Amino acid sequence: MSYADKMSVVEQPATTELYKIKLGNIYLYITSGDVPVHFKLNHYQPAPIKRGHFALDRSMKTVDLTLNIPVTIAFGEHISKAPYNSTIVELYRVFLAAPDTDAKLLFTGSVERVTVKDFVAQVLVRSVNRTLSRKFPRFFYQTTCNHMIFDSGCGLRRQDFRLPAVIASIGGSQVVVDDLPEFADNALQGGILVVNGEERLITTQTGTTLNLLVPLTGAEPGMEVDLYPGCDGNPGTCRGYNNIQHFFGMPYIPTRNPVLWGFR
Repeated sequence: MSYADKMSVVEQPATTELYKIKLGNIYLYITSGDVPVHFKLNHYQPAPIKRGHFALDRSMKTVDLTLNIPVTIAFGEHISKAPYNSTIVELYRVFLAAPDTDAKLLFTGSVERVTVKDFVAQVLVRSVNRTLSRKFPRFFYQTTCNHMIFDSGCGLRRQDFRLPAVIASIGGSQVVVDDLPEFADNALQGGILVVNGEERLITTQTGTTLNLLVPLTGAEPGMEVDLYPGCDGNPGTCRGYNNIQHFFGMPYIPTRNPVLWGFR
């Protein structure tokens, strides 16, 4: 039976929870059970660890997990020095009879805070989707353009730059096309390939050979595709599009901070 099947039966086989803890470049493998567990080529040793309740929903809200564990076992780095490296916690539930095949990743998060009382560390771990709630400035003081090609700030219309082509061959994430005008290598880098409603980022281009960030699904040689060029955000490229009036970058930022290096 699968993991889901075993979870649905009335009398479930024995299970345990495993904690994979990454403290900087150090990995700790701990189980809250009474016996060691070999899981995914790693040996999880029993340790006195207790976790709080957490619940996942479809709203993608940040989920908090609280762990209580002796300081001597883990998280000492958070107490002994600052700043400390990012610490990642993965929580698995496995069936002891066949942990490698019957397992479920319940939670993944990073350590937000560690407090200590009576030699016990109380660790607050926040789910990885908390990064979705972070706020970033809309514009940056940078040498390259703040706009993305074909967005409202760029002003160019994507349909005006459509390049029809035909797939000659496909091998993984590499696509070779026919009927492509002469372009310098990487002229299409950062652009988009569209076929059957699927869009793929072009990471590199050499002649008619395109390397995509993610392989296509269902595409075959002979199918028609649409190619759209990219932009590296430099003013020279913007001039090539005859669009320098919409360039929104600061290309003449000094490479040396005059406050630190003085004027020379």
